Amino acid sequence: MAETLNHITRGPRDRTRVDVDQEWECVWWSKGWGIPVEELRTAVREVGPLVADLDRHLRK
Repeated sequence: MAETLNHITRGPRDRTRVDVDQEWECVWWSKGWGIPVEELRTAVREVGPLVADLDRHLRK
């Protein structure tokens, strides 16, 4: 549990991609965009895992 909290505090190593297979990473990114985790997963299915693409898509 402490390891997971540490990841959530620091964030992902690769900040150019969202890894939806990592629950803690989904939580971290969704908090950053201010959206629910499921909305993030839907966006990744629609535009892919690249943060730049997701950012453009989510800011529409």
